[in-house]
Amino acid sequence: PRWSSALGLSADGKALHALQTGGRSVYPTGTLPSVKVIDTETWRTRETVPLPALKLNWQTPPHGAFHPDGRLFWSRGPAEVTEVTARAALRTRPTSAAPEAFLRVSADGRYLFIADAGTKWNRLVVLDARAD
Repeated sequence: PRWSSALGLSADGKALHALQTGGRSVYPTGTLPSVKVIDTETWRTRETVPLPALKLNWQTPPHGAFHPDGRLFWSRGPAEVTEVTARAALRTRPTSAAPEAFLRVSADGRYLFIADAGTKWNRLVVLDARAD
């Protein structure tokens, strides 16, 4: 079965983006993670777009957060967050967050918050989430 670990509403409210990472996506022979784009008026799937082949850590479920413009910030485990579009990886950012950190983008799309509450440090990492 597939499950979504991140949901995000587009800036205009017309599309819901759902990150799908379930099934065997963590294995080379399984399906790659994808983004399902859902029309919020009809609740029908517009498209399902495979993400770039990101290296997944089979021991840690990937965490993600959508930006209002559709970009996805994807935690790939310790020490990095990758920013991707539905078509390509844009950049990888080093962080000090633990593998089980959770990500959220601010409502205005300016900040990416990485909550690292699963460790003894209880950190909050704040990154600039603007496109440039």
